[in-house]
Amino acid sequence: MDSFTRKQNIKYILLIVVTTISVLALSIAYSGNSLKKEKNKINQSELSVQDAYNYLKSNQDNGNVVALDLRTPGEYAEGHVSGSVHISYFADDFKKKLTALDRSKVYLLFCKAGRVAPKVIKKMKKLGFKEAHKISGGMKEWKARNLPIDYSK
Repeated sequence: MDSFTRKQNIKYILLIVVTTISVLALSIAYSGNSLKKEKNKINQSELSVQDAYNYLKSNQDNGNVVALDLRTPGEYAEGHVSGSVHISYFADDFKKKLTALDRSKVYLLFCKAGRVAPKVIKKMKKLGFKEAHKISGGMKEWKARNLPIDYSK
């Protein structure tokens, strides 16, 4: 039986070292990607207007739950959920105001008919917000269901 020569031993050791380094590098790269994905994860759902009303009513004393109204100033003036924060999606300073919000709070997003909220949730996800929920049908549906805008009563 032939024994390995010194040159073959060195090649064998180098092969092991290169393989080990490659496996470690791939492992580090993979764990880095999963951390990035976790960072941009947001808890989101679509709530019916009735569920949104019930949620706001049961959390009216919880400062971590925020009704966020994305409609135009005129639409907001026509009627809005009591205590809601108004940031018009169409305003020039929208992104600045959105960025200034506390990312750890729970947001229920109101728009006119439910089309703008999903776009805003995508932006919130990129900004690192933890939780945001779209209100199905928006304020149009809220009014159609005759839900009170003051849920503290």
